[in-house]
Amino acid sequence: KMRVVPVGLAFAEVRKADPKLVMYMPDKSHPSAAGSYLYGAVLYATLFHRSPEPIRYLGECEKPLPEETAAFLRGIAWQTVKAFFDWK
Repeated sequence: KMRVVPVGLAFAEVRKADPKLVMYMPDKSHPSAAGSYLYGAVLYATLFHRSPEPIRYLGECEKPLPEETAAFLRGIAWQTVKAFFDWK
């Protein structure tokens, strides 16, 4: 009865929608600021059964993300989580 957090699926959706967005650090092992942000948005949506889209936080890793990028990632996170859990 463990809950799965579909982060890998969300990463795949980002790659399809915007292949130029850098999701990993140069070591190809650690997530970039965008990858960390996406992970947080997917985790939020999964745990709270709520869209992260209204959140206006832009992150703090290497630097805050541009608003458009953050909004894009929040949208991908919510669509992925809804589809994975078959939420309406």
